[in-house]
Amino acid sequence: MTTVWISVLTLIGGAVASGALTYVGTRRKLALDYDADLRKRRIEAYQDLWKGLEPLSRYEPIPFSHTEAKDLAEGLRSWYFRDGGLFLSTTARNDCFALQDILRYVVNGWGWETPDKLNLTPEAQEALRAYGSRLRTSLTLDVGTRTRPKMKGYIEPVNRQYEGTYQRASDHKEIRLKFSPRLLGGTRRLSVNPVIRSDEGFISKRKWMPSRMAIQVILKDHEDNKMRRVLLMEGGQIVEGPSSHEEGAFPPVIWHRSPI
Repeated sequence: MTTVWISVLTLIGGAVASGALTYVGTRRKLALDYDADLRKRRIEAYQDLWKGLEPLSRYEPIPFSHTEAKDLAEGLRSWYFRDGGLFLSTTARNDCFALQDILRYVVNGWGWETPDKLNLTPEAQEALRAYGSRLRTSLTLDVGTRTRPKMKGYIEPVNRQYEGTYQRASDHKEIRLKFSPRLLGGTRRLSVNPVIRSDEGFISKRKWMPSRMAIQVILKDHEDNKMRRVLLMEGGQIVEGPSSHEEGAFPPVIWHRSPI
């Protein structure tokens, strides 16, 4: 091969490499600019929603009557279609819909201590608080306001401290949660089993959502009827609430951790 051809091929190779680097750099810059613009728009859109979730605070919660529940449900729907629904990530949108489902049950008469609908039962209030908390967490993840430095180690979403035995407050049935070891960097699998042999078949796992620390299960009542329920691992206990697929919402229940 002559010197001329070598020079030509070198020039062509350099041009191709330069073009490829320019293309990759341009795409990366566009992606970063898009992310920055999306984050800014999300922060602006999420501020009103964040304020509206104040009645579901853990600390010194605002009295929550039927009127407040209806106002919050209507406010969420209005915010979703007029302000922020377009900017929600998939996880945040799912959490928003889950809270709307619970509020729909509450507005329709679920979870109240008395017929005048002035006070929620402690279990219903805890279920609402848990769903509100998860939506707020998803909003912070969307905008990255609580992120640590970029160079950080991997943290598995599964909190193994929830492993153990839990007793259902309503009927004292017990279940045991156990997480299997991770394989090849994957997420831990979860097993949910009754503690007492006579309760075999009382509960069966349908779906385990480790990023949300939530379990979709099927429970059997005393008449052997099947109910779809959602178990939220929240605050060292399990909050059992209705599934969005339920036609008639059963009362919420708290599962307390049993002493070791």
